[in-house]
Amino acid sequence: MNAPLSGCVILSARRSGARVLQRLLAPLLPLPSAGSEPFVWHHPLGQVSRQFHQADPALAPARVLLDEALARPVFFHHNHDIESGEFNLFVLDGLVRAGYRVLRVQRDPAERLVSACVAALLEAPEAADIARWRARLQAGGSVPEPDEALLRQGVRQDLAYERWFAEQLAARPLPVRTLRHEALFRAGTAVLGTFDQALAFAGGGDRRARVDDAALLRQLLSGAHHSAGLRAWSPALARAHAIIVDEVAKHA
Repeated sequence: MNAPLSGCVILSARRSGARVLQRLLAPLLPLPSAGSEPFVWHHPLGQVSRQFHQADPALAPARVLLDEALARPVFFHHNHDIESGEFNLFVLDGLVRAGYRVLRVQRDPAERLVSACVAALLEAPEAADIARWRARLQAGGSVPEPDEALLRQGVRQDLAYERWFAEQLAARPLPVRTLRHEALFRAGTAVLGTFDQALAFAGGGDRRARVDDAALLRQLLSGAHHSAGLRAWSPALARAHAIIVDEVAKHA
């Protein structure tokens, strides 16, 4: 008799493409899906975060809620740079107790931070927003100038936090499979092999019986993740890109 399938979580920083991966994997897995960012307060597991961030006496109820949520193995995605460091340690320890597997999605830090900067400056978090801004910039629209000092400070803080989180994850006995953004979204037909490795690690079967190569390639290689390309039509975004790349090179 086969052992019960353990739960699986995708851990990433924002603008890594992990939400796309979660959306594509979820229908192919035998695990129920808790979606992306379930700990946001108005999402399915939001009460866990709400309890945790209240006074110290609420910590025990928060652990009970987390353990109950993870006891029935599920599949979900969590951005570890949205919540506090303390909450992320709390979640990691809950994953250890529940025996979860971790898919870690990572992206080149300069590319990820440029994408995050574009999304923030334009208030354009989704692909449809990027498409609208591309048309607007091509028609002569402008973008607010970035604050260089704040931008450089944000890069340093992000890199330090990413190093800290990587150390905390490595210190815990969790099975981890790391995937690179580039291998998922920029490697031509080779992305199929990377996706199938992720599917196998998460507990899925043969993907080709349910999704053909062409359909998957259309979704992975759509180009919707390339928000940094907007800098071609905006001097302000080009300057932000140069500042971020320079600061990452100094501290990566």
